[in-house]
Amino acid sequence: ITAGGERLQGTVLRGIGGFYTVLAEDGQLCTLRAQRKIKRGGMKPKVGDRVEILPGTGEEDGWLQSILPRKNELERPPVANIDRIVLVASAAAPQADLMLMDQMLIAARRKRIEPMLVVSKCELDPGSAAAIARQYRGAGLEVRVVSAVTGEGVASLREALAGSVHALA
Repeated sequence: ITAGGERLQGTVLRGIGGFYTVLAEDGQLCTLRAQRKIKRGGMKPKVGDRVEILPGTGEEDGWLQSILPRKNELERPPVANIDRIVLVASAAAPQADLMLMDQMLIAARRKRIEPMLVVSKCELDPGSAAAIARQYRGAGLEVRVVSAVTGEGVASLREALAGSVHALA
């Protein structure tokens, strides 16, 4: 906490029940409530938002005072200021909803957010994994096929995501 109750900047990590967890620029995690002026202005803080905060003291909650301008935002999932959206589809159960996937891809591209598709559980149904990957690669999308069980593709995925701010959906 800064001396004299000065404002800090931070990034929203989570929002639950009107309380927001923010990672402040000085490294501390703060639990905050949004000031009424934010709510009245029709804005709701999203994960990834850069914000100005006034941390609380002791057991007192602090305040989220303003939301800084967003580089981009999505409604589903509700995130802001990301470089990439990683859409995850299962090659096995639960069956991937490719219509929903298409809608999310369109929304990302409209917001100039780079999309990537990850087909998971490839060890359970290799044929389905290959078919989904082929379909989306044909549409010019970067596709990764992975298995958490066998480790296939996981290192490559980590490498591809390193250094970027991304959301998984």
